[in-house]
Amino acid sequence: MFRVSGGDYYRFSWNAQHGYQRLVKSVNGVFTLLDERTEGFALHTAHQVEISAVGSQLEVKINGVVTLSAADAELAGGSVALYTWAQAGASFDNVRVVSE
Repeated sequence: MFRVSGGDYYRFSWNAQHGYQRLVKSVNGVFTLLDERTEGFALHTAHQVEISAVGSQLEVKINGVVTLSAADAELAGGSVALYTWAQAGASFDNVRVVSE
């Protein structure tokens, strides 16, 4: 999750069981789908995920390849959060946040 502020945020979700990647926005509890791709992932495999939010341009890269992108300027700033759902074995390492 990124640009988290006051309960509003952008979120990247990647679901192995249902085979999708999604980039969504949540504002006042209302979700808006910004981009989606039908692609899951192999369990027990490490992946490099990079999320870029520069101005209104939002982009998700998986292992160096752009998989999702959108333009949305509603949420201009905020913090980041790590998100998992129903993934008991999920882990995060080498998390880096860069502000330019």
